[in-house]
Amino acid sequence: MNKLIGFTAVLSGVLALDTCSFDISGAYFNCLYSHGPAIVGSVFDDVKSYLGHVSICYGAWPQCAEIQKIAITSAGNCLVQGDSGVVPLNTLFSPCENPLPPYLFDTQFYTANGYILSEYYGALYTDVVRNNPNEHFTYNLTSQTLVSKSNGQCVEAVPTSSYSAGTLRTSPCDYQNDNQRWIYRDLAKRVCLLKYDLCIKTENILKQSSPVRIDNYPDINTLFTNGTTAKSDYFRIVSPSGKRISEFYTGLYYDDAKNNLNEIFTFLETENMIRSVTSDQCLDAFLDYNGKYSIHTFMCIPTNPNQQWIYHADTKQIEHKTHTGLCLDGDPTFRITSYNVCYTKLLRTVELSCADVTQLRLVFERSSDFYGRVILYHCQVLGH
Repeated sequence: MNKLIGFTAVLSGVLALDTCSFDISGAYFNCLYSHGPAIVGSVFDDVKSYLGHVSICYGAWPQCAEIQKIAITSAGNCLVQGDSGVVPLNTLFSPCENPLPPYLFDTQFYTANGYILSEYYGALYTDVVRNNPNEHFTYNLTSQTLVSKSNGQCVEAVPTSSYSAGTLRTSPCDYQNDNQRWIYRDLAKRVCLLKYDLCIKTENILKQSSPVRIDNYPDINTLFTNGTTAKSDYFRIVSPSGKRISEFYTGLYYDDAKNNLNEIFTFLETENMIRSVTSDQCLDAFLDYNGKYSIHTFMCIPTNPNQQWIYHADTKQIEHKTHTGLCLDGDPTFRITSYNVCYTKLLRTVELSCADVTQLRLVFERSSDFYGRVILYHCQVLGH
């Protein structure tokens, strides 16, 4: 009841506000669409994000300076259009700090097998980690440029005429050049051009000194971890007997250790999603035609309730967040029949083992057969 009263009070406060004047609304929309395509989410998300705030304060979005000054005064206590309805203007903008917040961020980019993006005489490639300046880049949040620390130039895409692929190089920085504007897609683990659907891609993830280009086809060669270590985002799912969960053409199985990329997953903590490195899809539990839950990998959709998972460190179980009481388990009858007739405790408890991604072998390596299929089954305490 108290929550309902609080919500009603907030709603009443919003409804009591007037719509912003024509001039103020005009300045607001001029700001929204002045900096090109949406970066964070929608253009509404951009202006209230850290990126938007910093870009306004550093003068990178000059068309937003006027509306910011209005919004932080009493004149900003009026309504404008937001992403899903009207919102008070003064909730979208805030005063610039003194000193101003940072806008330059040092970073490195690692492939799924632990190689690192490097620059050498204006060319870009992936290679083993050598801990030299060529492996370091600076991301400018206000201009969305990526500067190589080894030569001081910006990473630039050179697309083909069809804008379906292209080469990559470094060139003198030009903040008006859309081919130098990049955004790191955290959910997808990709470094992409802001304006075009083209992402950085290594030619061969398993090869040293592999040339890097741009491409619009997502696969394992386009996966890059943004950070300071190659291992922090990758793990294996391992049973007490040493069996490992593997992905193979969207199917999930458990088998003896193969030390390949099929065994590697990333956990998207904010979204409660487990992503397969090889399929570039998330673990998805769905109700099949037999009325039982099956598991495969499917395109990652943060709003999809079938892709929500919780790892219980105390019981060492991976439980489905939506289908409560159901955990990952193994079915050893997979090699005999296509339907489940009995269940095993082989996978009822698992460890999330940090993956030494620098030692992985072939992509899609497979034995003559897997030991069994991964299923969703009732969570049980070990020993029951």
